[in-house]
Amino acid sequence: MITRKLSSRLRHKRFKQIALRLINRKGFKAMTMRDLAQEMGCDVSNIYNYTSSKSALLEDLLLGISEALHRGLDDIMSAQIDSIAKISALLRLHIQITVERPYEVALVINEWRHLQPSSKEEYISLRALFEKKVEILVRAGVDEGAFRDVDVRIIAGAILGTVRWIYNTYTQEGNTMNALDLHSELSRFVIEGLLVRNLPKSQSIDVY
Repeated sequence: MITRKLSSRLRHKRFKQIALRLINRKGFKAMTMRDLAQEMGCDVSNIYNYTSSKSALLEDLLLGISEALHRGLDDIMSAQIDSIAKISALLRLHIQITVERPYEVALVINEWRHLQPSSKEEYISLRALFEKKVEILVRAGVDEGAFRDVDVRIIAGAILGTVRWIYNTYTQEGNTMNALDLHSELSRFVIEGLLVRNLPKSQSIDVY
């Protein structure tokens, strides 16, 4: 029984990995269930053992990456660290997920528009909630006196805009950028733009 469950989970994991690679290569709109079946080495009818439809597949994949982002951000928000460290941790979260799950991040950037109307509405609500949480982090820094009195909505949007840049940079052919160096440079750039006073160059902001 345990062996069968493990085997089933592995098959579903392989199916999602193949689906993500195909979507990344062909685009969600162009990918077909027949393409998936060919890659899986099975009949098209067997694909429906893994998902009820192409639309449901996209919804499941996007929900998975959205939940991972929310879990990571919730952990940061509840951590007993200051606002500077929380913004630094938020940038690390984006970098880590981009490095570990680039094809899913690509869905967030490029493919969410293909969701069915009801699922798209739910996804947009989740995205708006994530943005609101980031605004709360920035506002906390302002209230603590660590950050300048800024428009938190604009700053939160700018921080989240780094996700697309990180993805585009990290997936470029021949990219040799180190994730630790990327986090260090981005953290200093973003946080020093927010601080009431600049940090000494010798002081690290990588404290989470």
